[in-house]
Amino acid sequence: MAKSPEEMLASMIQNLKEKTGKSLDDWLKIVKTSKAAKHGEIVKFLKEKHGVGHGYANLIAQKSLQPADAPAPEGDDLVDAQYAGAKADLRPIYSALIAAIQKFGADVEISPKKAYVSPRRSKQFALI
Repeated sequence: MAKSPEEMLASMIQNLKEKTGKSLDDWLKIVKTSKAAKHGEIVKFLKEKHGVGHGYANLIAQKSLQPADAPAPEGDDLVDAQYAGAKADLRPIYSALIAAIQKFGADVEISPKKAYVSPRRSKQFALI
């Protein structure tokens, strides 16, 4: 059965030391001492200077730019952010789509992300 994005992220973090030789905390310290400040700069730094693969470099960059004390937004907070401001008029369309998708059955999971919402069963079958 396919893993959820959250399970895949946890797996990557768990395997980081085995695959790269350093833990996430070790990499965060290295990034902090570098002069890289933007996501792309951090990824490039990790790939070129330390030979880190793109997927792990991307993970480390994301974690290094996330404030330590900020809780990760989830669920309704992510959807609210997507439909704020100029996109507020689209929220009723989103709500109608979700209501229709939920009629597919109790096994359908609605998984909000930062920029989209992923309806899925064992695999994602739509993207909103």
